[in-house]
Amino acid sequence: MQAWIIDEANNDHQHIDISYNLGVDESTYIIEMDELIASLTHPFNLYESIYYIKIVSERGNIASSRLTYGAEMNIDSDWPIIIDRETSWVRKVGGKGHVKLHVFNSLDEAVTISLIVATKMDHGSEHSEIIYVDWTLQPGIINVGSFWGIEGEVYHRGSNVFIELASSEGIVISSCYFICI
Repeated sequence: MQAWIIDEANNDHQHIDISYNLGVDESTYIIEMDELIASLTHPFNLYESIYYIKIVSERGNIASSRLTYGAEMNIDSDWPIIIDRETSWVRKVGGKGHVKLHVFNSLDEAVTISLIVATKMDHGSEHSEIIYVDWTLQPGIINVGSFWGIEGEVYHRGSNVFIELASSEGIVISSCYFICI
């Protein structure tokens, strides 16, 4: 496999050979991409630029992604963990909910998320679900997580769902409203 990471502002690029297979499981893929980016010699600053990542497999399959966090996310947010509304979502899948979060840890240390609280906020009624997780967010990078909920009353297409992230100490460190799709 080969990978290109392109800086939109400067049109810089690097060509890298990857000696391992990227996993089918999304969390494995994200960890391996983090390792790939960390191994690069060119400094990438997510605060200042937009990046494109393109990977080409031995069979010629191409995967690409656009990292826009530095340009579009509010890095000056009061929250230590910043949820990107453009790429995160809450979906109803069958009778369950599926929450996918792209977050930026603006702290200088890792943070562990223990709870995700999903609350339906429509028509004066509240239905909530606590999703227990053990998600360590590394400092200064984009972290991606995919989580399943089961409480059917929370997830209705078109309804407002309020997502809160709580640290291992039980402190809410980020929140965001979503329209369930």
